[in-house]
Amino acid sequence: MIQSRLSKENTMARNNIFSISNRGKFRFSYYSDQLKIKELYFAIGQHISGDCFWLGIVTLNEKLFCNFIYVEPLITKKTAQLLADNVIMFLEKVCINENLTLAMLSD
Repeated sequence: MIQSRLSKENTMARNNIFSISNRGKFRFSYYSDQLKIKELYFAIGQHISGDCFWLGIVTLNEKLFCNFIYVEPLITKKTAQLLADNVIMFLEKVCINENLTLAMLSD
């Protein structure tokens, strides 16, 4: 993880710039013929301290759900949207070609 070198005043008590939490892969079959999950959210408390930008991921019934949390004013809505768009773009590229490396994604 990248550690902030700014003072606590400038970082609003944030320890890290970016974190990813992958809850894992789950299967839910109880009433699956009657209950369809379109969106799924989970988050952690970031109101006092934590990361500047947080990506939470969970896979449920073979469907990937992503949660993006950011702290204003440290990260603007525009910057958060750009980060989220890039994460989605990288995930889409990897799904198309599983042999991609991180170096290839940055090109």
